[in-house]
Amino acid sequence: MNITVWKAWQMSKEDDLTAKALVFLKSRSGLSLAKAETKQIISENIKQYFPRDETVAKAVQELEKLGFTILGPIQRNATKITITGKPELFESIFNVKLIVEKRESTLQSREGIVIRSDEKLTIPDYLKDTIDEVSIISERVEYFEQK
Repeated sequence: MNITVWKAWQMSKEDDLTAKALVFLKSRSGLSLAKAETKQIISENIKQYFPRDETVAKAVQELEKLGFTILGPIQRNATKITITGKPELFESIFNVKLIVEKRESTLQSREGIVIRSDEKLTIPDYLKDTIDEVSIISERVEYFEQK
């Protein structure tokens, strides 16, 4: 699953880079929202894709303990949550190599940074009871002033 989101703001230094990802939570039925086709999810079966409340709480607790930041407020019956963290944190926890590229932008003579992955992230065994899949939100661009 490749999700593209573009967001720009000024950064003080490149060390401030953070990666962002969608975490799909385990459903109470075992059905995978991350792998489901849109036409499979209908009003009559949507609740099958909801996680248990304790699954959401445990996933949030474990991810925060590992050093990730949880974005948003978490809604009741949330099927996914958004996390951020240093690229190195994602690499070590999810056994993936993130690609960080500089890209020139015509936007006010600034450069951009793109963080992406060409690989599927591996869920560690200790998170498999709460997390179904994690997808890097790729091509997230953070701008900073050229020096």
